[in-house]
Amino acid sequence: MLKKLTKIVRLIDREAINLNALRNRSRIMTSYIRRRPRIRGFPVILHLEVTNKCNLKCKMCPRLHMKRDLGFMDFSLFRRIIDQARGKIDYVELYLFGEPLLHPQICEMIRYCKAAGMYVALSTNGIPLNESISRSLIDSHIDFLTISLDGITAATYSRIRGSINYGKVLSNVETFLRNRTSASPRHVVVQLIEMQDNAREIKRFTDYWTNRGIQVHLKPLMTWTGDVDAINMLSSYKSNTNAGSVLPCDRLWRHLSVFWDGTVVPCHYIYDKQCVLGDLNRQTISDVWGGSDFVEFRSRHIADARAAITCCSKCKVRSLHGWELLAASLVNTYTLRTINTVLHYN
Repeated sequence: MLKKLTKIVRLIDREAINLNALRNRSRIMTSYIRRRPRIRGFPVILHLEVTNKCNLKCKMCPRLHMKRDLGFMDFSLFRRIIDQARGKIDYVELYLFGEPLLHPQICEMIRYCKAAGMYVALSTNGIPLNESISRSLIDSHIDFLTISLDGITAATYSRIRGSINYGKVLSNVETFLRNRTSASPRHVVVQLIEMQDNAREIKRFTDYWTNRGIQVHLKPLMTWTGDVDAINMLSSYKSNTNAGSVLPCDRLWRHLSVFWDGTVVPCHYIYDKQCVLGDLNRQTISDVWGGSDFVEFRSRHIADARAAITCCSKCKVRSLHGWELLAASLVNTYTLRTINTVLHYN
């Protein structure tokens, strides 16, 4: 326990306490707690889908059921979004429904976010993580990197991820871990999404990576918008336990999710163009965040009308409450995420 507390203290650095960001988070949480659909503040977390192209066909991913076009975010659009968020949003995730390392300018994007004073997180399946990309990624000074593997044997990996590249992925990850520095990435986790196919391997998976000094994230299976039966059937866990909650979804007050083509949707669990709230090619973040469509969407959640909202009616993700709301008001997302990893895993 003392070892965990020591790690947590080290994570709460000077950057974690930013008065401007603290004021913004406080305004956001006040609006949420008082059920105000119009917010005095800016999003806390920015989800940017740099691409929805991928080199895998994972059975738990809704990409296989996605109907929208595939593409890469244009760097000019990316730069315009980050410039608007500069000094207001301090945490950005450069992934949604694709493999971000496939974007030819991904490391340039990370560096641009870092120059704007943001914490940057990225999740990869590890296949593109060759030595060249590994070194570029390390040099970009990314803050949080998730490497998602989901199995400890080639058979399980292939069954879940539809790939026979398990040996290549392991080699890529091992090479990356050897080359990384203490400063970049600041935090690395290896992830396993819990489901029936890998339930018997969880302990072996955890032991293998923790013995190598890497933190493990055991992530409950996500059923996204809950409308894909093939994904819903994969879980043997009570992973998403807040179905039918009367609480409005806090993500509508805290998160801004943007597809590669600039389309804004209500949250990062929506994989297709459902419930579109804006387009950052022709609108600003402020226009969308405070616009009538977003305000109306929050109002419907406040009125507990989510059962009538196509993209929300089957969602089982619970909202923040109690101490979680307080923590999300006081501490930035990067620090909360790293602390959560230390507390709950390893």
